[in-house]
Amino acid sequence: MKYRNLFFASSLLFCTGVIAAQVVPSPRMHTTENFLPGEKIPKEEYAAENYTYAGIQVEKECCYPNTYVTASFLYYYATEGGMDLAKSAATVLNRFLVNASTSNSRILTQDFAFKPGFKVGVGFGYDQSFFSMDYTWIRQTTHTNANAPSPGSGFPEGTTGSWVMNNWFEQIATESRQTVAATNINSEWQLGVDIGDLLITRAFYQGRDVVVQPFLGLRGAWIRQRMNVTITPPIGIFTGTVSSTITSKNTSNSWAIGPRAGIDASYLLGMGIRLEGGVAGSLLVTQYPHVRHEENVATLTVTPSTLATEIKNYNCVRPEVDLNIGLGWGRYLSQGRYHFDLAVDYDFIAFFEQNMIRKLLDETIAGTGAAASNLYFQGLNITARFDF
Repeated sequence: MKYRNLFFASSLLFCTGVIAAQVVPSPRMHTTENFLPGEKIPKEEYAAENYTYAGIQVEKECCYPNTYVTASFLYYYATEGGMDLAKSAATVLNRFLVNASTSNSRILTQDFAFKPGFKVGVGFGYDQSFFSMDYTWIRQTTHTNANAPSPGSGFPEGTTGSWVMNNWFEQIATESRQTVAATNINSEWQLGVDIGDLLITRAFYQGRDVVVQPFLGLRGAWIRQRMNVTITPPIGIFTGTVSSTITSKNTSNSWAIGPRAGIDASYLLGMGIRLEGGVAGSLLVTQYPHVRHEENVATLTVTPSTLATEIKNYNCVRPEVDLNIGLGWGRYLSQGRYHFDLAVDYDFIAFFEQNMIRKLLDETIAGTGAAASNLYFQGLNITARFDF
């Protein structure tokens, strides 16, 4: 709760500063030069000094700040470590059930896919800096459905293919006392990510055709995950069977806030075209209010009808890093009163140690577990910006 209060207090302080900036004059910085801020400097105008202001500046009346809005279409591929489901094996019935390795065993992993998302933002210019607020929305839902492959030759008659589950279930097969097996696996992974950034930036020239823009601020993130795994066990591995399928239901919910810093750079090619890239990172104070696992059982012989375990109020610090590279184009409009910009980038993002579901299951079933695996995004980012 104290971290949430800190986040709200910081947000209020930032917004107060933005409102105050709106009543302070924001003079155009280059009224005497024959080039426009953010565009390549002509050779005859280049004075060889660095740190000349390079941020976009449109013509404004006195006491009105330079303002911009942004909208981004995201097409991201999300993936996470620790999402392997099972290993293919053979089911042999010889007095009791045995899950044996085969010569053609393979690992089944949760499917991942590209999905759309969006990002919106607003910024206000004051003196030679910009204050910006951005919100990012990402949602992912993927499904995996697979029947067990044939185990191949060399097994007794009646042997069938099966999947040996990878720590998604606490219960074990009552006949063989082995890990639960399945003839079919049907899983669904749901991911929801909301990100908010409060930043202050300043762009400046490094030579005629290079613009550098460092930034500093706060990042907040809310990440939710749900993983449901439903399996159909082979006939005979349970006694007193009460369900033909069993389901492992897993959820994780976290919020985070922390400092963010990075730098963007552009190489100006002329005619408003540029190559661009950036790198940034955050250290996020993170809390997982709850991480929970629950499963129904296939038999009531030795277990209750439902098994469940959870982690509550897990506090930690998680790093996050991201980088991007791409191509952009911008142009002043209506005699400098407006500016329009379009950029196409490819993004890479890593949220470290986010798979707390797998960590919970490993600690519950195996008694120990490695650090939680990372959550990754990569994909297309198309951004339009309008200054006015």
